[in-house]
Amino acid sequence: CEQQLSKQRHYDFGLRNILSVLRTSGGVKRSEPPDADEEMLFMRTVRDMNLSKLVADDVPLFLALLKDIFPKVTDPPKKVYKEVEDGSRKLLKENLLVDWDTFMLKVVQLYETSLVRHGFMLVGPTLCGKTEVRDILTTCNTNNGSPHRQNIMNPKAITDSQMYGVKDPISEEWTPGVFATLWQRCNNRALK
Repeated sequence: CEQQLSKQRHYDFGLRNILSVLRTSGGVKRSEPPDADEEMLFMRTVRDMNLSKLVADDVPLFLALLKDIFPKVTDPPKKVYKEVEDGSRKLLKENLLVDWDTFMLKVVQLYETSLVRHGFMLVGPTLCGKTEVRDILTTCNTNNGSPHRQNIMNPKAITDSQMYGVKDPISEEWTPGVFATLWQRCNNRALK
C-alpha cells in the first residue's frame, strides 16, 4: 500500500496500524458466527479501518489492492452500527441537518476509528462538515449511554514542546505539555 498510494503525512501503514487491524479483526471474528468466512472478515476489517484515512484519489487503488490480496472475496458488506446510525439520523433531524449518505458514512467511519484509537484528528477543507460529524457522533454516543467529552486543541497555536512536553537537557527533568496535561486530567478517575 505504502509504495503504491500517494504520499500523505497522515497515512500510517506501520506496525502500530497492523497491530490495530489484527486486534480489531480478532474482535470481529469473535463477535461473528463461528462459520463466518475469515478472509471476508479480515478484508472487511482492513477496508473499514483504512478507507476513512485515504484521500479520494487513493480509494479506488486501495480497493483494487484489496481485491488482488483477497481474490476469492467479493465486496464484503459494511458492518452496521444500528444504534449509532439511528441515533445520528435522529440528531440530524433535530438539528435541521440534511440526512446525506456521505455524511452518515463519515459519522460511521469516525465511530469505527474511535473504537481503535484513543485520539484522532479530523482533516479536510473548510466547511466540509468536520465539526458537525464530530458533534453528532459525540452527542449520539452520550445519548446511547456512553458519555463522551471533547477536548479540542489547536496544534498550530503552540510549539511541539509546548504541546507534548520537553525534557530539560541539564537537569533531565520532564515538563509536561498541554496535551499530556489534558490527557492526564481526562484519565484521572478521581475527576470523573
